[in-house]
Amino acid sequence: MNKNRFDWKHTIKMNTLFLKVVGLWPEGDEGYKLCVYSVYALCANVIVNINNIVQVVNIFYVYTNLQTLAASIYIIFTQLLATFKTCYYALNVKTVQKLMRNLEIDEFQPRSSLQEIMLESTLSMWMLMYTVFFIAVSSSVFGLCIFPILDGSFREFRFPFLAWYPYNTDISPVYELTYVHQVVSIWFLAIANLNIDAFLAALMMYIESQCEILCSDLKCIKSGEYSHEIVRCILHHKLIINFAKTSDSFTSVMALGQFFTSTASLALTLFQLTVADPLSTESFFYIFFVGAIIMQIFMYCWFGNEVELGDREFQPKNDYQKQLAEPTLNSWKIIYRAFFAIVIIALFLLCAFPIVDGTHREFRLPFWAWYPYNTKTSPNYEVTYLYQVVSFWMLSITILNIDTLITALMMYAVTQCDILSDNLKNIKNDEMRHFNKELNSHINHHKEIIRFAYNSNTFFNGIVLGQFFTSATALVLALFQLTLVTPLSSEFISLLFYVSSMTMQVFLYCWFGNEVETRVLAHGRRIGYVRHVDNTAQQNICKVIVSKADS
Repeated sequence: MNKNRFDWKHTIKMNTLFLKVVGLWPEGDEGYKLCVYSVYALCANVIVNINNIVQVVNIFYVYTNLQTLAASIYIIFTQLLATFKTCYYALNVKTVQKLMRNLEIDEFQPRSSLQEIMLESTLSMWMLMYTVFFIAVSSSVFGLCIFPILDGSFREFRFPFLAWYPYNTDISPVYELTYVHQVVSIWFLAIANLNIDAFLAALMMYIESQCEILCSDLKCIKSGEYSHEIVRCILHHKLIINFAKTSDSFTSVMALGQFFTSTASLALTLFQLTVADPLSTESFFYIFFVGAIIMQIFMYCWFGNEVELGDREFQPKNDYQKQLAEPTLNSWKIIYRAFFAIVIIALFLLCAFPIVDGTHREFRLPFWAWYPYNTKTSPNYEVTYLYQVVSFWMLSITILNIDTLITALMMYAVTQCDILSDNLKNIKNDEMRHFNKELNSHINHHKEIIRFAYNSNTFFNGIVLGQFFTSATALVLALFQLTLVTPLSSEFISLLFYVSSMTMQVFLYCWFGNEVETRVLAHGRRIGYVRHVDNTAQQNICKVIVSKADS
């Protein structure tokens, strides 16, 4: 291979090395063949998955005990998914090899040192996330494997995993051999699962990188090579689409299983965290395990989002357009901070007013609720009080940030309208070919804005409908409640802040919704921005774009 060619595999060399260790990276381009490596991969996976079988069998012995069942099943979900992903990957290894071959074609090579420098940020981000993910997984697996030693339960012949064996494990050296088998099995599956996930994220990273190269090529097309270069870019675009479709067909099933299993494992692990002793080795393991699962989901979301945002139509073209977007972005930040402050104050007062007005002595809780136990005794009252506070804070922070995310989507639509208007204003009266190139870019930008707005609306229209209905009802009831409480009491002040936060919540939607409508309608008044375009046909085309924005 030419030493000057860009080596796409260099970034993921550690990833592919670990895949090779666990039997998932055969040599050549023909998948698994009858050779020593294929026999090693088969035997290793069979021996390792015996650990999964004995853990599944154990479920039938402990299913009547909820706590023991949760302690068993949360890790079994993850291990069974890892086994499925390993098998699915092995069955589709020829597709993996085809994708890696496709990366070596000339069309996928950077065409200059500047493009290679441009790719560094994307490749470095993948390497950073891989390192963090590797550390999180290694820490949680290491903690899981040694916690029977740290807490001394190995003296009672306890294993890292609850499992059923058809022989007596309470004698030496049977216990030690079984312990080693469990440790080796979990490390093998964890490394396989970790590196499969990292490889899927790498495929998304490659798609994003190719989009960046294509955008750079389109920007650098010279007038004398227009026809030849545009054909080459079209071919490059088709190859990117084919690569993305092949990657999607390979990864979609595993990603679906990953999200389903991760959600179930997170729920069960968080339940286990509530019954584990604080600051014990077991609780630390659960914390690291939760971190690893979250990082696992984050990798899919991050690089999937990076591929979606790989289109540079939404990027400002110059410093002026960045300044043009600043007032809208700053207004969102100010409103977000004001909303955040009001909600936090309202939450604090609602949670604290039984303490402030002394009703906690009567075992009053922040919120009226029925519990199937006596809450007027200690520590039942304190635990229930804490549960209400934590639950209300988590729910409120979630709602707050969902609302502000929705308004951020509206804000982005506003800024894109501003950028498109500025692009139309500065369209150059140049030769027809250059004019057509700019015009096509603005048309594509306009289409992307419409698609972004449509997808955003599809996402949040049901939420907004429910929000307006609920907010109106809650405001009426809160204002009625204000008439019944003692003025200037802690309950009165907390209700006052609650009303303010609900009003602010409705204001957010109204403000940014109005901003979107104002910007869209303003396009009709900006036809004058193209007045310096002399050609009548070109003026008419620009007017068509603007009129489409109004429709």
